Amino acid sequence: MTRHGEEEEPQCYCVDFIEGVEDKCKVQPPSPHVERIAVDLIDVQEAEWDSEIEIFLQQLEDDLEETPKVVERPPELKELPPSWKYVFLGDEFKKPMVISSMLTPLEEEELLREAKK
Repeated sequence: MTRHGEEEEPQCYCVDFIEGVEDKCKVQPPSPHVERIAVDLIDVQEAEWDSEIEIFLQQLEDDLEETPKVVERPPELKELPPSWKYVFLGDEFKKPMVISSMLTPLEEEELLREAKK
């Protein structure tokens, strides 16, 4: 600690002391005991997070099991006038499309090819 003259305020002594302690702390590495405590605290926190994550994942799985599966029914087809007919873009009578019944097979095939794009 440095000695100051009588004209300086006593608060300067405190500053000199703190600077000296600060210099010593910079030189000395933290003790293994402090490091162990820090690591233990991190491990405890990670264990809590793991527990919370497990609970959250279980809730998600439960929600998935409770969600009813949607069964797709084929669309309800209505009777068409004689000049119109149904064709289907998808398998198993899915995605119906109404076209003219006056089309030739070649025209019908071209129309379906364009509609599927």
